[in-house]
Amino acid sequence: EAATASAAGASALQALVNIASVPAVRDELVELSAPRRVAEAMRGGWLEGRSGLAHWYAMLLANLTTSRKGQEAVCADEGMLRFLLAAFVTKQRPPPRDGYDDPLLFLGKALGNVCALEAGRRMLSGG
Repeated sequence: EAATASAAGASALQALVNIASVPAVRDELVELSAPRRVAEAMRGGWLEGRSGLAHWYAMLLANLTTSRKGQEAVCADEGMLRFLLAAFVTKQRPPPRDGYDDPLLFLGKALGNVCALEAGRRMLSGG
């Protein structure tokens, strides 16, 4: 039963990653606080030792931060941004899954997107 629930969660996140690439959907998700919710879900799983869906969360954040509003939403919470950076640079990486050797690769893309804003660059540089 747990395996079925995990597979269903992964499928739902994968679908969300795919539809979040559509600008109108992405913008609506940002309005619904998706960047904060995704980061909180990722942090919660991380703190509980569950990183099995981290790659899907990272891909979703990468899609959500392709717009200025998505970037601003991530920059609005410095603690969240610092967690995302810490997760990305940690030496202890989640194991490869679903064909991705580095499950946090897309988290780097999300952080790069956030750096398009001066506020994002300032926060990530510690200034």
